Amino acid sequence: MKASTDPTPPRGSTLVLVLCGVLILFDGYDLVVYGNVVPALLAEPGWGLTEVDAGRIASLTLVGMSVGALLAGLLADRFGRRRVIMMSVLVFSTSMAACALATLPLLFEVARALGGVGLGAMFPSATALIMEFARPGRQAMSYSLAFFGYLIGGIAAAGLGMLLIEQFGWRTMFWIGAVPLLLFPVLLRHLPESPAWLVSRGRREEAHRIAERSGLDTAPLVPRPAGGSTWSAVFAPGYRTATVTLWLIQFCSLLLVTGMVTWLPSMMHQIGYSLGFALGFVLILNCGAAIGAVVAARSADRIGAKKPVVALFVLGGAGLFILALQPQPLIAFALIAVAGAGTLGAQILVNAFGASLYPDAVRGSGLGWALAVGRTGAIAGPVVFGAVMATDSGAITNFYVLAGIGVLGALLAACLPLTPAAREAISRMRRETRKTAVPPVH
Repeated sequence: MKASTDPTPPRGSTLVLVLCGVLILFDGYDLVVYGNVVPALLAEPGWGLTEVDAGRIASLTLVGMSVGALLAGLLADRFGRRRVIMMSVLVFSTSMAACALATLPLLFEVARALGGVGLGAMFPSATALIMEFARPGRQAMSYSLAFFGYLIGGIAAAGLGMLLIEQFGWRTMFWIGAVPLLLFPVLLRHLPESPAWLVSRGRREEAHRIAERSGLDTAPLVPRPAGGSTWSAVFAPGYRTATVTLWLIQFCSLLLVTGMVTWLPSMMHQIGYSLGFALGFVLILNCGAAIGAVVAARSADRIGAKKPVVALFVLGGAGLFILALQPQPLIAFALIAVAGAGTLGAQILVNAFGASLYPDAVRGSGLGWALAVGRTGAIAGPVVFGAVMATDSGAITNFYVLAGIGVLGALLAACLPLTPAAREAISRMRRETRKTAVPPVH
């Protein structure tokens, strides 16, 4: 059976996109919520937290996410992506509730670290499932649409923080973060397992039933030859250079993202903008990321993701370099939007690109390990750029450093060789495009 060419997405694939998109929304919420509550945590009676303590908690959360990403790569390919996603939701939602209930700083710190493990494991598993259930020629766009949840979650955390923290306290924000617990029955009933994983476990009839219901092509659903670990698969001939290069790209990309998200308001404030005006740049950054990701994803679904990823990194690097020259405010707003496309927007497409490099059977491991390595950049970013900000020309220097990282990301992406799985995916997209472009003759 071949995938449907009906332009209406099948219910199964749409459901996967929506469910995983909602979970990714809470990942974005978590990214921003901690920064919003830090001032309240520092003032919490009896806790005695300092800024150093707050920074350590933030870093431990990122370390937990790295551990979770590594575990996801191993567990999703062994036990199935659905199970890993379900367990991840339980872990990070329960940790949010534990943060809301914490009576001691140590309990809060442990809960945040465990929540990072859950979020780190959920993200690559959800990404792999989205990519597998996306219709041919729509993988990058499907992932980008799901990743909109990440941006919306961050904006929601910022908005809710302004509305709720002062009146209801910081614990309210973590109770909101525990909402995915209520979605667990929905996931249990409606989230399907990966057909490719089911085939690898000999459950071919179930795999074909899910694939047909979701409008997927069942032709590629053949058992994977036995032998070899997932580690050896992602470092097999044709994959090893791409794997190492992807790790370096993820490092650069997440270093850019955390540097911008953490320090952009302070950088703009240091070069002369009021704090309120500087905070407005964060909204522009997210809008630029959303627009850039959608435009680049449309190109990626036609020609593959490599060239759009390179273009986004170049745009981001150029925008950040010009920002260092302190242009007029209107130009600065436009450049921040460009920088958003080349940092947050690039990260969206890098994840889709990375997932497309591997066959279904090892996609969870390939992307999970890349994200785990990339998280070291996320951990280092706030510290490195914070140290530079302490100097007299910190903001200007940071813009130049960020621009250089963008250029390095572009060079790495340009040098990344396409794997056999990526070339096959591009060929499949082109066949599907030709098929849908020619109307049937009646």
